[in-house]
Amino acid sequence: MSQAQLRRSRRRRTGAEALISILALAALAGCRGERTLRLTSTPVGAEVRLDGQPVGVTPVEIEIDHYGTRSLTMYRSGYRLYSEPLELKARWWSYFPIDIFTEILNPIRIHDRREVHTVLDPATGEVAEPVTASFIEEAIQVRSEARAQAEAGQQEREQPGTSEASVTATAAPDGTGR
Repeated sequence: MSQAQLRRSRRRRTGAEALISILALAALAGCRGERTLRLTSTPVGAEVRLDGQPVGVTPVEIEIDHYGTRSLTMYRSGYRLYSEPLELKARWWSYFPIDIFTEILNPIRIHDRREVHTVLDPATGEVAEPVTASFIEEAIQVRSEARAQAEAGQQEREQPGTSEASVTATAAPDGTGR
């Protein structure tokens, strides 16, 4: 091999090694996109829960783990409770196989920032009556009476020698036996 061929071979090898090194560093850098959700409210200072977990007080910024329908709840004393599903749709670069390039091989970090603003309605002063023990007892009594009537009607139908006509005749309110 001549000296010129050796030099070209070394240049090719170092170029390939450099490219492999750059790709390895990009993969190791963990260039995963950053996903954040900023939640604000009017008035500020509302307690925020996302999927039932407390995340802070408005204004608050949190990191999003996954997309999809999430449950958002906000509460502040003197205001009505706000509770609605929150639809977080994935951006076009988050779908397979595009996400391999945008989140792993891309050396530039992509930021997906969402913001949700909620206006809380003031409380009207109307207070719903709490469910009391007497209400629950009354409901249990009504249910047990209904079951007893149903069982009594079924026993009358199952008695031997009693026909449907005789049960109907004894139940007629005008006394005619019809």
